[in-house]
Amino acid sequence: MKTITINNKQHHISAALERAIMRASVAGPLAISDFEEGVGRNRKNPVAAARNLAEQTAGALTVALVWRASSKIPARCLKARPRVQKWILPNTRRINLVLKKLRAAGEKS
Repeated sequence: MKTITINNKQHHISAALERAIMRASVAGPLAISDFEEGVGRNRKNPVAAARNLAEQTAGALTVALVWRASSKIPARCLKARPRVQKWILPNTRRINLVLKKLRAAGEKS
């Protein structure tokens, strides 16, 4: 778990959510089911388990539901995966700041 400070507020980001932030920064919108980790019966999804994803990732990731915010999700993503209902959207302004702070926190420890 890494601790970063943004606007005098500390955010504790777990390793699983850090991996999710990095994947979303490269790939763009992803389905919530893309973040399952583990093998067999020991599978877990740390992104789906997060109560308030935007707060736990310091505002870098948000959850978008297809029937509410389909205009936020690119048409190419909806066409490629029409059955996905929950999408993870990276906040492009905030994700760069969070990645920069996470790299700096990684160098300190």
